[in-house]
Amino acid sequence: GATRMSNLTETSTPLRVFIITQDEPFFLAQAIDYLFSILPKGVNVTGAYVLSGSPFGKMKSFAERALLTYQIFGLRFFLFYASQLVFSRLFRVSVKDVLSKHVARVRTGPIEINAKESIDEIKSHEPDIIISLASNQIFHDQLLQVPKRACLNLHTAMLPKYRGLMPLFWAMANGDEEIGVTVFEMDAGLDSGPIIQQAEVPVAAYSMHQLIGQTKHLGMMLVARALEDYQTDSVTRRPNRDELSTRVTFPTAKDTAAFRAQGRRFF
Repeated sequence: GATRMSNLTETSTPLRVFIITQDEPFFLAQAIDYLFSILPKGVNVTGAYVLSGSPFGKMKSFAERALLTYQIFGLRFFLFYASQLVFSRLFRVSVKDVLSKHVARVRTGPIEINAKESIDEIKSHEPDIIISLASNQIFHDQLLQVPKRACLNLHTAMLPKYRGLMPLFWAMANGDEEIGVTVFEMDAGLDSGPIIQQAEVPVAAYSMHQLIGQTKHLGMMLVARALEDYQTDSVTRRPNRDELSTRVTFPTAKDTAAFRAQGRRFF
């Protein structure tokens, strides 16, 4: 439980951590702020990258992304998130603002994480652990080998189910009664590395928007617990079994119609 984090034993070792995240305007800044409030003693986040945000990948322009959102999710969804985005940019603190409060070296903008200069820069931090928090770029082998201990990723699903994109949408669309959150060690595959921490929240009558907020909060608790596991050398790796896995990709307009037909709500 939550009490474990405050009473670390004398055997815990300091951990150097590097965070790779994205400029997500809705939930992430608040969630990362929460993470720093519960980080185990002795965890030192020395640097962070904040990548340009986009669920469609970095190749599409803002106008193309807006059009895709409208085509796939419909007008009400588009207007809801457009207004949220404007509000967020005007009044909410950004992911960069939050990280700059806690971390000495924060880089933002169009960063290519697998480029030699990025890898050299991350190496200069001598990280024990790299954490991906909603990073929208794939970690290649060279980057995966940088940290002494592991690259960790946070995924909104009970892996091995729902490997891939928008797992929370698919769990809701499929009528699942629980939504999972998993912290796992990254390997060369897609969401396929060993599971370190895992928990579930009930879907109940919540909207997808509400569940994203809840799972981000829960995810940060699991990240803090995972870091404590590494500090105390008590990591348990559970298999993330390929034969039990399901793969999901970005939904189509037909998928979002099926989601609504289930009685599910986006917001």
